[in-house]
Amino acid sequence: MENKGILRKTALNYGIIMGGVAIALSVVQYATGQFDMSGQTSGRWIWMLISMAVTVTIAIMGAKKYKTDGDGYMNFGEGFQLFFTMIIYSTLLTVVWLAVYMFVLEPGYQEVILDATHERMIESGAEPGTVGYDTGMEWTEKMTAPLFMLLITIVQSAIFAAILGLILSAFLKNNRPFFNESTTIDSDTE
Repeated sequence: MENKGILRKTALNYGIIMGGVAIALSVVQYATGQFDMSGQTSGRWIWMLISMAVTVTIAIMGAKKYKTDGDGYMNFGEGFQLFFTMIIYSTLLTVVWLAVYMFVLEPGYQEVILDATHERMIESGAEPGTVGYDTGMEWTEKMTAPLFMLLITIVQSAIFAAILGLILSAFLKNNRPFFNESTTIDSDTE
């Protein structure tokens, strides 16, 4: 018996918690000057590891809550749906933060990325006015446009949610027994 209501409630609650913590981490990065959309900061991988650890921890907590509030079981499909939905809710909150960052806090973020790209291309030997340089700068400008960045964030998160959902579901599933007391035939009644 699948507990749809409990699954939705748990996914929403823990997705909001996950998104809130992700936003809090981003705000800390922003306040300390380490939130850099150009990918030029040296400690970026540390923040990615922290974010991944937080995501997995909250997802596991959500799975435990789902099992506790439900019938104590979670099959693979329920787990995948729970984790995927949880991360999508978190992503929607994070996209709101990203939009605030790009449109309100740092509306010039795209120029910073374009400047960093220009510097890297010059260092690699590309010269302005050449086809390679112009094409690279044009694509960078298109791919760092605010709406494109928001869309890519959602798509990447959906892919990440599917992969993480498959992995966590495989490890955290707890299938219901095929037979239980109510389905076995009592030999005394025959």
